[in-house]
Amino acid sequence: MDAAVMREQLGRTALLADLSLEIVEQLAAASQISTYRRGDVLMSCGEPGETLHIVVAGKVKVIVPADTGDVAVVAILGPGDFVGELSMIDGGPRSATIEAIDSVRTIVVARPAFQKTMRAYPALMERLLRILAGRLRQTTLLATDLAFLDLRGQVAKRLLDLAAQYGRRTTDGAIEISLPLTQVDLAAMIGGTRESVNKQLSWFEQNGAIERRGRQIYVRDEEQLRRRIT
Repeated sequence: MDAAVMREQLGRTALLADLSLEIVEQLAAASQISTYRRGDVLMSCGEPGETLHIVVAGKVKVIVPADTGDVAVVAILGPGDFVGELSMIDGGPRSATIEAIDSVRTIVVARPAFQKTMRAYPALMERLLRILAGRLRQTTLLATDLAFLDLRGQVAKRLLDLAAQYGRRTTDGAIEISLPLTQVDLAAMIGGTRESVNKQLSWFEQNGAIERRGRQIYVRDEEQLRRRIT
């Protein structure tokens, strides 16, 4: 990827959009491209945090492991998003594992270069803190869902969230959730078992709220899902 394309792609990301060209150019000069296949791990929880990955193609899932061996999928990120930002600030180990959902391409910035740019351009730090605040709010909402919704309500809420973020309207009026998620992935996003989540999906399917075709889920009755979380 030549320098001009690198700058263009960096400039479209949530972290750098509308910031000065000097910031984009300084980071572009210190960056490189990495590519991953579905299932590849970009970074592992607990390892040293030496790089920031800015996603420019594909999607990744953010996985937090528990001591019991279970995992929670706390976010799905796509083009324009970035991962590894906490280590850029405090130099601590990775707080989550990042795994590619499909073919992924990232722009990788080493921590020393990123810190140098933040010190030179406070606007970059301000943008980073704003995005981190937004992610913290999302984490609070997730914790609220876990505390106050039963499993069926959590499944309904997650399906609506995924439809809003990754859905595309089909010719017959359904919303296709265009993510290749397994039932294990969905269970990890909710905090249930694969069997319990499959039971709830089957209930929604029998009642006409969703349709499943292989790994693809189609939302057919958004209102029915909304009623389950209010």
